[in-house]
Amino acid sequence: MLDLETFGTGAGAVIISIAAIPFSFRESPLTKIEVGDICFQMNVSPTSCLKIGMHSDDETIEWWVSKADTLRLLQKDQESIRYMVASFTGFWNERCDENTKLWGKGPSFDCTILASAYRLLGYNIPWKYYNERCVRTYLDGHERSIKENVEFVGVPHMPFSDANYQISCMKHVYGQTHILP
Repeated sequence: MLDLETFGTGAGAVIISIAAIPFSFRESPLTKIEVGDICFQMNVSPTSCLKIGMHSDDETIEWWVSKADTLRLLQKDQESIRYMVASFTGFWNERCDENTKLWGKGPSFDCTILASAYRLLGYNIPWKYYNERCVRTYLDGHERSIKENVEFVGVPHMPFSDANYQISCMKHVYGQTHILP
């Protein structure tokens, strides 16, 4: 499960933080897993993103101003976009194979924005484009049940918390439907 926080909404948007959590529908929920156990999380320097041609948009930055406490957390211990992409590639290569699915919330958000960072840097994307999956599509039609049965744990808009919640939502829907995506 991939989650990004950004200063924009389209391909090429500045990435300010990333988290990725491996999961399986057949294993117990990961709500007790801590960052660093088997997960990837890193805050990214917006300046380093701008230097390689990524962009921000005023509307998203204004939205982040209203989330100032969370934004302050995402501004700690920032690494360059180049270091993040290289580190994510290492994380992916250690834990995933050619059949691993990369889940993101929205077909044109997480996977697309991360892939554009790879392209701008001239790096090979480690996952197969045909293994990208959409959380939003899988959860469609189950919003009420999720709201009533799945508790958000953590800080909203912190990538680790959001990714973990998305996994919990998907496992809830799987438990109701037993349909593997």
